[in-house]
Amino acid sequence: MTAPSPEFNTSLAHVPANIQAELTTAVTLIHQTCKKDVAMIWLFGSYARGDFINDRRVDENGAVSEYNSDVDVLVVLRGKESGKKSNLHKKFIGLIEDSPELTSTFHVIYETLDNLNKSLNRSEYFYLDVVNEGVVLFEDNVKLAQPQQLSPAQRRDISIGYFERFYQKAVESQQTFEYLYQKGALSGAIFSLHQMTERLFSLYLLVTTHYKPRTHKLYELRSRVATLAPEIKTIFPGDAKEDRKHFAFLGDSYIDSRYKPNYDVPLEVLDTLTQWVANFQQWVYQKSLNTIDGFIPEQNYSDSQTLPYRFLDLETLKSTPLPEVLVLKQEEELKQEVLRREQAETEKELERKEKEAAQKQLEEALKKLRDAGLE
Repeated sequence: MTAPSPEFNTSLAHVPANIQAELTTAVTLIHQTCKKDVAMIWLFGSYARGDFINDRRVDENGAVSEYNSDVDVLVVLRGKESGKKSNLHKKFIGLIEDSPELTSTFHVIYETLDNLNKSLNRSEYFYLDVVNEGVVLFEDNVKLAQPQQLSPAQRRDISIGYFERFYQKAVESQQTFEYLYQKGALSGAIFSLHQMTERLFSLYLLVTTHYKPRTHKLYELRSRVATLAPEIKTIFPGDAKEDRKHFAFLGDSYIDSRYKPNYDVPLEVLDTLTQWVANFQQWVYQKSLNTIDGFIPEQNYSDSQTLPYRFLDLETLKSTPLPEVLVLKQEEELKQEVLRREQAETEKELERKEKEAAQKQLEEALKKLRDAGLE
């Protein structure tokens, strides 16, 4: 193993001893999984910067509450993106999340060295922050590209372009979702909800960092966003097993809704996911505008914006039928009214015929009486 280059920060002196020990364990687990594929391992985020939180409180009733920052780790794999690297990612994530030796919450993502250098060349700010603020835990003869710094005006223009393009894409998926949901085509609806969610994740990442990974996997996109905005964990909750199952169900729908025979989407699960995505949409929209406005405060972009299409709203969705459904309902009501009238007319015709038959019988009886001289 090659010693880290002196150009990188390698000091963990500011990191608590227990976290240092767990980082050593995590690095060992990653090497066991990836073997010779690892080019670099970075600690980034709050533990790298030194603004982490380890808070433990006991209230007057003796109840203990704790909040500890996640340990953010970036694994850089050699070469270009591939299915093999994606599978390695899954393996070392699983090893670290399930390891009984790690008591802290680790948040691990990966990137290829090729993409990392391209991202630095494009001055993508997520990776600039990792390189500028992070701590190198492992490095094997790596030369990183020199970033080209962008001006605030350049960053603003790039972010506006991403915002306008990807929010429109998210709205298109929203409109398809709403139509299919109202029509009761739930397998198609959840696929469109997945697409809407993916595009909102992409929008936030592109506006904020000018980069998003090439993936449809929502758990990976959520992980990327969580490194920038931990509050995403309250929008897509993951503490409860049921919540994790729901989010996995949404993630799997990208494939399952199209190819899985007899695919079933429970309405109550879809409603839960819809509410999460509705909350996420509003959060992304506002956060993205705030980011753009922050580049050049005196050039306020959000003041010129009007919402291009209403936000997703579950209650509105449930209470507002499709126009075509209304037409079908009106046609059915008209059909029923015609049937009622035809039935009424039939009943009147039967009644008239019964009266005529009765009158005829009466006349025949009177005739017989007259013929018999008994009238």
